[in-house]
Amino acid sequence: MPLSMAASIIKTLPPRPPVPAGYGCAIVNQEFWVSTPPLANRPSTIPASQESGSPDKGTDIPVYPHIWRYLRWINNDAGYKFVRSIGYMYINKDYDQSAPNPDPPPVAVSIMTGGSFFVFDREENDALRVVCHNYLDLSGLDPAMVNWERTPELVAKACCVAQDGKITNPGSAVDAYWLRISKTELWIKKNRCEIFPPGVSYKFRGMNVYNGNDEPLMTVDKGGKQTFYNGWRIHTFGPVPPAWWI
Repeated sequence: MPLSMAASIIKTLPPRPPVPAGYGCAIVNQEFWVSTPPLANRPSTIPASQESGSPDKGTDIPVYPHIWRYLRWINNDAGYKFVRSIGYMYINKDYDQSAPNPDPPPVAVSIMTGGSFFVFDREENDALRVVCHNYLDLSGLDPAMVNWERTPELVAKACCVAQDGKITNPGSAVDAYWLRISKTELWIKKNRCEIFPPGVSYKFRGMNVYNGNDEPLMTVDKGGKQTFYNGWRIHTFGPVPPAWWI
């Protein structure tokens, strides 16, 4: 079921609890770099390492059938086609794209999507350990509960960034979503993200941020304009709001 259809279900669910005490929240930087081959609007991604002190990407992640099923549920047709693409964002090595469940499975790179929220549970060596799902077992996840609108800190929305900082959707205005999964641990350098002010119980809904009392701290309109409340502020822009965003 496409996320646009799931969204109508999500609004009938009970309010989600805030991020548990003891966890930090942050948003991934939007960083432009010259890609190979050069792209005017390149995918906005940051390497995620498997160790706190490593500058390199972590272990590649096999994309098994249960992951494809989840990605199919939270994406429309165009978004699903994008997350299955080769050499553009999540998957860089060739595989049999004609097969619904390729064997051997393709492998996704360990990256963080620019402009995406995330939760971390540890700080070490100027890096943060990212909370994510284990790639082997998604059995406890309900796509109606864990998706970009309801839990954007656990499901990223793809975007591109131009040299002038303009944020766009990939392809022809595609809304595409990727579940935050890992084979080992995922770490991100502190200088590749913006950490939220401490002392707040954060809640998320798509582009928006709230405190534990459901009071807005940041809302984003359909055009992507951020509005801040109660003195709270961040400086990083998120992805392009989806077509159904209100």
